[in-house]
Amino acid sequence: MVGGSRQRVGVGLIALAMLGCGGGGRSSSGPADAPAPVAPAPVAPAPQDRPTVFSPAALRAQVSDLYDYPPTRCRLRALLGADFARLTQRGGTYAGEAVETDGGYAHFGARCPQRYCDTALTWIHPDGAIVVALHQGTAIELFTNRAARAAAVPAAVREFLDERARAAAPATVDVSWRVATDRVDPAPCRDPAEAARTARFEAAQAGRACDAEFSPIWGAAVVRGRPGARVRFVDPRGRGHAGGAIVRGGELVRTGWPAATAPALVCAERITLAGERTVGWLPQAALRSPLAVELPGEDADLGASLPDATLAAVAAANPGPTPRWLASGAPPRRFGELTIGRRGARVSLELRFEVAGHDCDLRGALTLVAPRVIAGGGELGCEVVGVLLEQGVYLWEDGGCSGRRASCTGGYGPLAPSVPTSDPDVAAGPLTAP
Repeated sequence: MVGGSRQRVGVGLIALAMLGCGGGGRSSSGPADAPAPVAPAPVAPAPQDRPTVFSPAALRAQVSDLYDYPPTRCRLRALLGADFARLTQRGGTYAGEAVETDGGYAHFGARCPQRYCDTALTWIHPDGAIVVALHQGTAIELFTNRAARAAAVPAAVREFLDERARAAAPATVDVSWRVATDRVDPAPCRDPAEAARTARFEAAQAGRACDAEFSPIWGAAVVRGRPGARVRFVDPRGRGHAGGAIVRGGELVRTGWPAATAPALVCAERITLAGERTVGWLPQAALRSPLAVELPGEDADLGASLPDATLAAVAAANPGPTPRWLASGAPPRRFGELTIGRRGARVSLELRFEVAGHDCDLRGALTLVAPRVIAGGGELGCEVVGVLLEQGVYLWEDGGCSGRRASCTGGYGPLAPSVPTSDPDVAAGPLTAP
């Protein structure tokens, strides 16, 4: 059963909107004539299709990963359908602390840190009850799979609604409900394949496995050694090498957590220029920082060129000829958001992206000061040093070309055509109700 209603409320009227959700009525009032807040009704015991849909301990441990943790992801997608993407966009960039409330767990997130930004709140109970609030401007959409939770809203959701109403004043807040009581615990979410995905996710998060789908990968490193020197991926159980997978000296890799049982190993991802992706354990001793020297902090905004001695140290740490992909006159190469090309000793860069209202904007030309090092500033508006790698580039900039939350500094390499996934929803779209 799916139903919905809509209310327009001001400060102090949120609770009234909650109690009227079943009638489909509509009222409008601004904060000037708002009465004192209405005390919420006690939370009615929600009917349980299953005594426990989520393990309370697992829910507590994974509440900050609700959008990725397979048991919660599956049921949120079942409830929200196409709106699940809006939840991850509004609640996933700046996540707040999880709160234990009304026997469940609430997770707040915002698209950016400013007060005016779009936000989201998700409340999940171990019995399977879910309430999701999606906020944009003066509109809030509420979704639940339990009608009882629409009549007696969890405290964290009430507080979220009241805060959004206060922030919107003197405007009113438009609150709408969608109740889908047939989506408490969909059968696809109880499939043995989902249990296997959950076990893999938990192992990856705990550092017990380096998983191509679930392991978090965020850092950038360079494989030690002369260009072309081989380093093999390792089996963390001490049984030698992991098949025939290798990386080569001078290559860019992205890294994540160290192995829980073998801290000398780190989960790493290598993508070739052809887009071939390998994920596995590499010895940390075989990797190093791309620059190999310490530079000022990213917010230094130097306003002057780096000393020649610093550039010479970067060049000494990165020996070898200029990679073939940056041969003079070759077509520009695209590495994610970065486009890079070369004409003689001039290397052009175009890099622009936005994070939470802050921009990385780096467009202009650098000089090839060594076979594998580019540097400069001037026309860019910031000082930049880049290390050219076998299949990518690592850039450092002093903060003059980026906002506080969108640094241009980082590794840029080829993207894999696709990342393997065992999530049936990715291929099949939103889950249908059982």
